[in-house]
Amino acid sequence: VYRTGSDGNYIVSECLKWTDARRKQLYRIKKRKRRKQCIRVALRMAVLCFLVLFAVQKTADLLRVDDSDRMEDAEQSYSGQGGKTRTNTEKTWGVFPDVICIGNEKAMVFLEDVLSEIVELFPSEYIHIGGDEAPRDRWKKCPKCQARIKSENLKADKKHTAEDRLQSYCMSRIEKFLNSKGRRIIGWDEILEGDVAPNATVMSWRGMNGGLEAAKLGHDVIMTPNTYVYFDYYQTADTKDEPDAIGGCVPLEKVYSLEPVPASLNENEKKHIIGVQANLWTEYIATTQQIEYMVLPRMAALAEVIP
Repeated sequence: VYRTGSDGNYIVSECLKWTDARRKQLYRIKKRKRRKQCIRVALRMAVLCFLVLFAVQKTADLLRVDDSDRMEDAEQSYSGQGGKTRTNTEKTWGVFPDVICIGNEKAMVFLEDVLSEIVELFPSEYIHIGGDEAPRDRWKKCPKCQARIKSENLKADKKHTAEDRLQSYCMSRIEKFLNSKGRRIIGWDEILEGDVAPNATVMSWRGMNGGLEAAKLGHDVIMTPNTYVYFDYYQTADTKDEPDAIGGCVPLEKVYSLEPVPASLNENEKKHIIGVQANLWTEYIATTQQIEYMVLPRMAALAEVIP
């Protein structure tokens, strides 16, 4: 990967070289069926290369990498990272108990290795590390995680369990790692459950309260409350003629009523509300036409309420 210019852009030439090398190898494969499979893989890799190149040339400010419950495939592909041995990956979406094993030092090094690769590829200042929807079930039963809790002196209190503190340990460690490489982290508001990483920016998605708490603690906040700006929710309570959606109801009027910077904050706290974001998760969305239907006109309403 080569750096070009002083603006931080990167050209993903090594990825393109890899694709070309795979293309040349395809013609040495004798079995026709296997060759077709390899061609598809090479084409997908080529598309990925150009997507990365496009994103990098646009010098995106934010890149998202999940460090939450959506680690199942990583655990499966790189055995030993999770708190339980798995023999298959999930075939549906949802929240699953199989999370990264924070007590396993190899798992933590794995996360750091992945993020090192990300940092090399992308010049974005912020890296979103997720942290949402991470059940504590495995950590409560895992000897390695319990040993980590003991060695790091992670204590429960009236608001938080020791396992909440364990996730905070993970978030803080990853933050320090990325800070050392000149990057900053963003996490969902679940990272407030415990000791929030010192310099983290918080995305408040479970309503507004997480954002209010984070701002009062001196953390920068991006307001993205599901109650106002989750555009995968239905647009009307009368869903009889609506396309399938995940649930909820966020009509146009609701979007218009959003106050991203609540009056309950003082002037110093208000400065920490640095942005607003709408989300459109696509589990139930199969076409670009449906995307446009779900986004518009709610996106226009959101644009009007952003200060």
